[in-house]
Amino acid sequence: MKEEKMPWIQLNDPQGENGPAIQVYNVTGVPHCILLDKEGKIFKTNMRGAYLDAALEQLITMKKIFLAFLCSSSLVACQTKYDGYILNGNIGGNSEGMKVQLVNEAVYPPVTIDSTVIKNGRFQLKGKVDRPGMYQLIIDKTGQDDPSQMLASRFYLENSVISYSGHVDSLRTYYWSDETFRKDPVIKGSASQDLYDRYLKSIADLRKQSGTINEKYLEVYHRPAMDGIFNTEEGIALIKQENEINKKLNIAQWKFIEEHPESIVGYDLALQFLQGMYVNLTVPQLEQLTALITKAW
Repeated sequence: MKEEKMPWIQLNDPQGENGPAIQVYNVTGVPHCILLDKEGKIFKTNMRGAYLDAALEQLITMKKIFLAFLCSSSLVACQTKYDGYILNGNIGGNSEGMKVQLVNEAVYPPVTIDSTVIKNGRFQLKGKVDRPGMYQLIIDKTGQDDPSQMLASRFYLENSVISYSGHVDSLRTYYWSDETFRKDPVIKGSASQDLYDRYLKSIADLRKQSGTINEKYLEVYHRPAMDGIFNTEEGIALIKQENEINKKLNIAQWKFIEEHPESIVGYDLALQFLQGMYVNLTVPQLEQLTALITKAW
């Protein structure tokens, strides 16, 4: 340990994988990272790489906020740490009284795990999840359960203090819309969402290229074909270009999974390779993907 410059405390369980520590801390593989706060309480578990960096940044930010709160002259009481999630929403525009639903889509049929209404442009949801995961937040503008009158967005929910900000006139609709001003909410406080945002940013240019080529394909081949005009040569050329972009997207997705197999984002991206009618992976690739996820999970 001296040679490797490892001055921190080292502990050894003689029982190895059969020891009580493995069971208590739910260790499924090594290395297994457990991030503690300054009080020695578990803050996050099973993280590496950028996912760990994001969690550390979140912990440090929370510490700064807490210290600032302590120093405030208006401090009269201290709030007990909540071990679940607190989702604080801030919705601009005329959103008063609109119903908010938090939906778990990982089960079928999807389950609404909590709901509330917007008051003075704000809402709050509190609860606890077993592990981070992609959830859907729905804002029902009429309260009539009519999907055409709903706004919907997906984000990674985890047990932390999370803020959700957006404007009722520009959040994405429940059904797909080609309105270019529609955009995702701003999510802060979720390390999993931060990691997913980094992934989306890394492939943003490729996705833009893919969208441009697809739109051109519709204009040059698909729409004319509906009128009996077949620009076959141009259509094939565009399909080849799109296939090349998709190959680059798949490579970027695979690389991200290799770098973050322990994160829920890496896990979900791995599942995407296995969804759909056809799985475009070779047997060696399937075995490699299985090995990556099995080791981490």
